[in-house]
Amino acid sequence: MKKSQSKRRKKGKEKEKETTTTSWRQLSISEMVDSSPLKRRKRGNEEETRSDSEPSVSGWSSLRSGLLEEIVERLGNRRDILNLRAVCSAWRSSIPIPLSNFGIGSPLEIYIPSGVTKPCLNGEQHYDEFRGYFYVKEDTIYCFEPMIKNSITTRANTNWFVKIEEVEPGKVRIKDLLSRSTSKNSENVVDSLPNVLNLLDYRIKEVGKEYYLEFVRSKENGLVIKPVDEVIKKVVLGQTERGEFAVMILYFSGKVRLVILGVERWLRIESYEYDEFFEDIAYFDKGVFYAVDRSGMTVKVDSSLMDIEEFAPSPLVPSHRKYSSSSTRYLVKSLGNLFMVNTYMSDDEAEFPTLDVFKFDEELAQWDLVPDLGDRALFLGDGCSFSVSCREFVGCEENCIYLRNDCFRRAKVGDYPGCDTGIFDLKMFRAAKLGNLHSGMFWPPPNWLKQIPISE
Repeated sequence: MKKSQSKRRKKGKEKEKETTTTSWRQLSISEMVDSSPLKRRKRGNEEETRSDSEPSVSGWSSLRSGLLEEIVERLGNRRDILNLRAVCSAWRSSIPIPLSNFGIGSPLEIYIPSGVTKPCLNGEQHYDEFRGYFYVKEDTIYCFEPMIKNSITTRANTNWFVKIEEVEPGKVRIKDLLSRSTSKNSENVVDSLPNVLNLLDYRIKEVGKEYYLEFVRSKENGLVIKPVDEVIKKVVLGQTERGEFAVMILYFSGKVRLVILGVERWLRIESYEYDEFFEDIAYFDKGVFYAVDRSGMTVKVDSSLMDIEEFAPSPLVPSHRKYSSSSTRYLVKSLGNLFMVNTYMSDDEAEFPTLDVFKFDEELAQWDLVPDLGDRALFLGDGCSFSVSCREFVGCEENCIYLRNDCFRRAKVGDYPGCDTGIFDLKMFRAAKLGNLHSGMFWPPPNWLKQIPISE
């Protein structure tokens, strides 16, 4: 990845600010490799040598083009094709950047049928005569780990989590991991990033996906694209058993809608306890979605049938937290199971939240209290929640939950990724702000990231 060069000119800088109003930073992908099978790399007083067993890049680049095309055809994963392009410049010239399924012109467009209220944008009223549609956009959460170990990378935290949006082929933006809000200190964030990231120096693991919508409206002078972050709280994407894309949408008003792409029917999801006031949604598996309302009652929806299958009652929680007026619920999938996390805020704004974790028993349609997550760590975000194995992701605390809340924000500290994230230890049953060790998982970038040299 290479830093955008638009800051060289004042005019370019102004343009960059316009394109990064909803992002941390826009970068271009730089897929660089060493040109020899054996190369010494110098880091200060340390010297490291690549193994003789590594294949020669020049040897790979001499493959006949027909064979390379066959390899590409057999790669069904878009990221695998991007990794293949990274081997050498010859392959980058031969293999086009694969198109994304997301954005304008993609198959993931949601047309709004008559009778469905269009989003209210920038103070405009709802007008049914507005002709427009939603299109689905995607952010991917990655974990970077150095490929080469040394005295810097053998310390406790050797993972860096980052959320990336691909704005166009070859161009990406870096965003806050657990938040959908915009940084107020974006220039310092940009300057803190290294100029170049050689992707071949890292193990890169995909740990989660986050989806959101933008509204496209036709006008005489062309298309107008409007963000809908102030209207739509969360979007999850799944597939029916027939292979159709299904999208569940949670509005900030608490309403939930399910739509099958290509079908002009929107299913309205209702709750017995609270009429259309849901707090979170999740895609589980095989076309099944879940939504939880403010009381904790859960709705199971089968997108293949476009029908609400069942209701699960609210979990039984300790009485002194049950009626908290400031509780929030999250749904997260982990190891093939669905979990609900209830967070409870104290009346004292200075105190950290407490929480309970429940696991869904699908057979009994009930939530069971979970005292221990074992090796897992949960990450609860505005637009996406996920779990990881702490043995696999060094630096994450097992049996802990990472979540955002204003009470975790450090006083007199600028806005940066993870600045309002805390950690809740389920065993000790207490929360705390992220320390320097843990905050390095999100920001600032770890020292080993900055010290990886540029490959020539």
